[in-house]
Amino acid sequence: MYCKREWKWGIIALCSRHLPSLIRRSSARRVRSQAQYSSIPWQLERDRSGKISPIIARDDAGDYMTETATKQMGQVVDGKFRLGQFVGGNDRSSVFLVDYDGQEVPKAAIKLIPADSVDAPAQLARWKQAAKLSHPHLIRLLQMGRCELDHTPMLYVVMEYAEENLSQVVARRPLSPAEARDILGPVADALAYVHSKGFVHCRLKPANIMADDDLLKISSDGLCRIGEYSGSLGKPGAYDPPEAAGGRISPAGDVWSLGMTLAEVLTQRLPAWERTNQAEPSLPSNLPPEILDLARHCLRRDPQLRWTVADIAARLQQNSSTPPRQITPSPQTSFANPRAIGGVVLAGVALVALATILAAVTWALDAWQRTLAPPRRCTTRPNTTCSAIEEAEPP
Repeated sequence: MYCKREWKWGIIALCSRHLPSLIRRSSARRVRSQAQYSSIPWQLERDRSGKISPIIARDDAGDYMTETATKQMGQVVDGKFRLGQFVGGNDRSSVFLVDYDGQEVPKAAIKLIPADSVDAPAQLARWKQAAKLSHPHLIRLLQMGRCELDHTPMLYVVMEYAEENLSQVVARRPLSPAEARDILGPVADALAYVHSKGFVHCRLKPANIMADDDLLKISSDGLCRIGEYSGSLGKPGAYDPPEAAGGRISPAGDVWSLGMTLAEVLTQRLPAWERTNQAEPSLPSNLPPEILDLARHCLRRDPQLRWTVADIAARLQQNSSTPPRQITPSPQTSFANPRAIGGVVLAGVALVALATILAAVTWALDAWQRTLAPPRRCTTRPNTTCSAIEEAEPP
């Protein structure tokens, strides 16, 4: 039996004969996307009914669903959102499925976080700003606000729900180099859009790279404005760049996180590195050369030496070994060299002046030659020039 899924920004081919450990799908859906990239396959193990077995998401500490979350199921948030199945969380947040009446998305989830921190107003403002963004590879935020749950002030955000995420796949098997390359396209496309709108993702990792039916999307509930404090609590995590310890937020931080994610999905482990020294992260030498080169340029400790998302996208599109433009530390942020532009302008002025001089010299030589030539004699009137006769005769 042959089974396949297709992603229209690429093709997802899942062959049961090549993946005996995975349970076959009985049907496939095809979704067209605006992005044009090759395929990214993944599939989760399913139970005998063909549905995905419920997987409780956990944070980096490995905490599972708490007793508090169990009690909250069934309660109504803000008088309109009844909490359904708990699908993930940690000690600072919890996520439940929720019924949503809007027609924008087929399935929705609600995320709850305590509103007792000084950062609560800023977080609510970030969600409202992120809700204005729209991209085919970005999870949509639908509604947000304040509420009270079990007499505790909370913030909530209702968002589009994606059933699968990349961390669930990596827990079972590493991705092939071809699969990893195909993931990079949509992720880089979404990050480029986020950065162009003045935001930084801040939380890029396998758990936040999700699949909504047959379309890959990255989360959007953790976006921050470029240059602003990220709002993360506690010490920086494994995916956070070295500069995160100082609270600096920039697009270069997302590039670092993308490099860490790329290495993890291929090896099922994070690159080894120490925040306390200046050594670059250690990457496995058995990675394909082009992927190894890309990951190394993403994981430079100096943010200004990392490739940009545009560099990564160009590298993927070119599919060649020619490296993109190297970023060097410089206070200059313009894309053009003023001296080069001035040289071009001066060269153009010089060419115009030279052409004018040549035309004037040519005209002067022609006039001088006419004055030296003897006058033509008229054959009908001796001793008279033809020009004199022409001037004397009336018209």
